[in-house]
Amino acid sequence: MKDDLRQLGKYQFLALHSGAKKRILAKLIRRLYLNEADCEAIEHYERLRGYDETFPLLPKGAEGLSALYHQLMESIKPTGGAPQILPQIRRLDQLEKLTPFLPFSIYLDQIRSAYNLGSIIRTCEAFRLGSIHLSPFCPSKGHKEIAKTALGAEHHVEIFENARLEDLPRPWIALETGTDAYNYASFPFPKAGGTLIFGNEEFGVSNTILAKADYLVEIPLQGVKNSLNVANAFSIIASSIRNTYETQTANLKII
Repeated sequence: MKDDLRQLGKYQFLALHSGAKKRILAKLIRRLYLNEADCEAIEHYERLRGYDETFPLLPKGAEGLSALYHQLMESIKPTGGAPQILPQIRRLDQLEKLTPFLPFSIYLDQIRSAYNLGSIIRTCEAFRLGSIHLSPFCPSKGHKEIAKTALGAEHHVEIFENARLEDLPRPWIALETGTDAYNYASFPFPKAGGTLIFGNEEFGVSNTILAKADYLVEIPLQGVKNSLNVANAFSIIASSIRNTYETQTANLKII
């Protein structure tokens, strides 16, 4: 979408059907709703509105953005078919009384994709899993592609660069397939924390680290491709660990 908008000139935009124009603007508003600092989305909106001044000025704040988004979508689908995603997202946002991070260190072993790193950072913050430690050869935490996928989460997670695994707490739990690996669903992730190790997109966790790990934990797969994208695997593990902690906390309260 971003590249297409850069090439969308005035006369091309004006030639679009009204619904197509509104859908483009609605997508830009949704981007801003999720990240009000998205300067590129602001630039696109203001430029396109300059082509057709019948569209409203860009509001500030979540409520104004949400209202305009739904106004545009309702005009496209006036029968109540407009998606109600923005209010749902807003209800999940937490600006106060944030849940404390769990005591895990997350060691990323030579992960090369900044997009994967950004996704992992965003998931880490969403589940409040712990701190992130980047091995040498990982992209810098200030990489622009990390910011695109982390969507601001990088400002809320402790991220350490050029980290040494030897400086991180035991047990070292490597997420990797193997004959001696535990199923993640039944593995007792320690409540006191430890270090979770995720490996390179192509080669996985390095053999040197595997030889030192205290445990191997895997996500059992049934397909021909016996692997998952590292960011997707991280999401599964993060959700499982957080769910375990929430269940343990709930049981303690009942007792």
